[in-house]
Amino acid sequence: MTLNWRRGWSVGAAVLIAASMMAAGCSNGTASHPAGTHVVVQRGTAAGKGWRLVAWEDGNYLALWLKSPSGHNYVGAEDFSNTGPPPPTGFWTGSTGPGNVVFDFGPAPMTAVQARLTAPGSASVVVATRLLPSGYGLPHARYFIARLPGPDRYWNVTLLNAAGHKVPFRSY
Repeated sequence: MTLNWRRGWSVGAAVLIAASMMAAGCSNGTASHPAGTHVVVQRGTAAGKGWRLVAWEDGNYLALWLKSPSGHNYVGAEDFSNTGPPPPTGFWTGSTGPGNVVFDFGPAPMTAVQARLTAPGSASVVVATRLLPSGYGLPHARYFIARLPGPDRYWNVTLLNAAGHKVPFRSY
């Protein structure tokens, strides 16, 4: 599944995704994988509540989940793939996190040092990308996470290099 999607899925689509996750061995939004492979890549607070961005790799798929400190899943995806041709704009996911604050996040190639997020009627949001930590089986890649203003809706993501030029998305 290519993950340059956002909110607004129908109930039928959500049921289909949940059923496919259960068939694939996922439960409660967590893929089956060896214990101890989760890595907290970033922490923060929103609306007075803590959050953490957790990553792991299962085969050729990178998983990124926004979770509460107690492990409650807010939103995430397990299908960020480094095999096959990626969509030209990359892939990311997002939705509401703690306190109904909206987040978007996803992987980025090494040349992307910023992500610019835009939506009609809203000011652009620019965030720095960060390196995924090494030594935990994660790919040699970067990621971004952005806290976004306003209601939960689709935001367009453009990855930028150090000169501020668009970086075409490619597999990490």
